[in-house]
Formats: sequence, C-alpha cells, structure tokens
Amino acid sequence: MKIRISHQSLRLRLSPKDLDLIASANLLRETLQTGPESFLDFQLLLQDQAPPHPLEQVEQTVYVRLSKATWKIWATGPNIEWNWDLQNPTLHLSIEKDLKPARN
Repeated sequence: MKIRISHQSLRLRLSPKDLDLIASANLLRETLQTGPESFLDFQLLLQDQAPPHPLEQVEQTVYVRLSKATWKIWATGPNIEWNWDLQNPTLHLSIEKDLKPARN
C-alpha cells in the first residue's frame, strides 16, 4: 500500500497484491517507524457494515473502515478510484488501484 498525504488529502494506492491480501484477510496494514520507539500505523479494514465516517485516528493508528460488500463491487469492477469528501474536519480520502506492473 502506498500512502500519500497532501493538503488535507489522504490517498491509499493499492497494488494487485494488496487487493488480494485485503480480500483474504479483510485487513491491509502499513507501518512507518518514525523513531526508535514510535510509529505511525495505517490500517484498511473491511467490515460487515461501514461506519458513517470511514476515517478514524486512535493514538498512532489511522483506520479506514469500509463495507465488505461495497469493497468487493469496487475491487472487482472497472472503477480505478474511490473518493470521499469528508467533513469535520474537511478531508479528501481516496483509494486507488495501482495498475502499473511492480518494479523489481
């Protein structure tokens, strides 16, 4: 999972391997070690029912929670991007399929 943060915008870009992992485990996680004993953790979680606000931060973990059924439609469909314009605070959330071949 590639993560981009820019001007109140969070973009998660998912490779085909990432799509396969989340389909089997309902969880995709990326951790950034920011110091000897500190980190920032991003988790994309699939749930039976999505909460009204898909984005939440608890301590050092940023959660993006989505509906399993809606995820399956998007992941197997032709759309590349999935976008939300969230309020309180104003934030743009985007999840994208990365269709480029993996680099070695």
